[in-house]
Amino acid sequence: MMQMVLSIKANDKVDFRENPVTCYTCHRGQTKPVGLPPMPLAKSAHEPGPGDAAPIVRPGAPSVDQIFADYVEAVGGSAATGTKTLVLKGKREASQDRNWPNEITLASPDKLLIVATTPQGTVRQIVNGDKGWIMNGTNVRSLEPAAAVEAKRTSDELFNIVKVRPSQGMRLGGMQKVGERDAYVVENATDAKTERYYFDSQTGLLLRKITINKTLLMPFPEQLDFEDYRDVDGVKVPFTIRYSGIDTYDSWTRTFTEIKRNVAVEDTLFATPAVPPK
Repeated sequence: MMQMVLSIKANDKVDFRENPVTCYTCHRGQTKPVGLPPMPLAKSAHEPGPGDAAPIVRPGAPSVDQIFADYVEAVGGSAATGTKTLVLKGKREASQDRNWPNEITLASPDKLLIVATTPQGTVRQIVNGDKGWIMNGTNVRSLEPAAAVEAKRTSDELFNIVKVRPSQGMRLGGMQKVGERDAYVVENATDAKTERYYFDSQTGLLLRKITINKTLLMPFPEQLDFEDYRDVDGVKVPFTIRYSGIDTYDSWTRTFTEIKRNVAVEDTLFATPAVPPK
């Protein structure tokens, strides 16, 4: 089947309306592809669907720089960018009853601690600069420097107050709906992936991020949704974060019950974990 997909993409010059042929084209998330569609059809291939319309760039739309300036102002301006520590407490929920409390501590510029309390015990992930460790019970595993840096980058994208900053090459991709909200879409495309950020046109807040990771076989989408923004000591923070992956097993929802900003955090939290004697 992989060879079939690659062959179709390489040899068949068919109008797929700019959508590449992938495993999902036939399987639609099922183990066995369905040969016939259920009747009656909501629309035919000759009719535009809800997702077929191109994004609309309205006259007088703000620039990318203005959208980001409005975003920073919406989350708290200098109070947001001046945040030194952030402590988030709540729960992580995923399929197959993988639901457990977790506490996340961020300390500027490069320290991270995630403590998850699972039925099997407590799991701690620690990052301090380019060093990192995962402690599961009495077992400690060191992270490679690149993995530690990536873990901190990912945590910043998820949990920091300012989750994204403008970069060269970003462009305005029009407006789309996120739920009932109109959102400006800012797109950043590279050879490896395409990232789309959805900013509420009224509040300026970041509502969603979609990443399309490009691979030889097919593009793999990921989606982050930021919901339930609340004021925390002068800044706006989402108290619900949802991650949706191509596999539902990898998807999760984090809901926070308490978020504190600029509280005192001991450096010992990010120290090399001591291995208990056996």
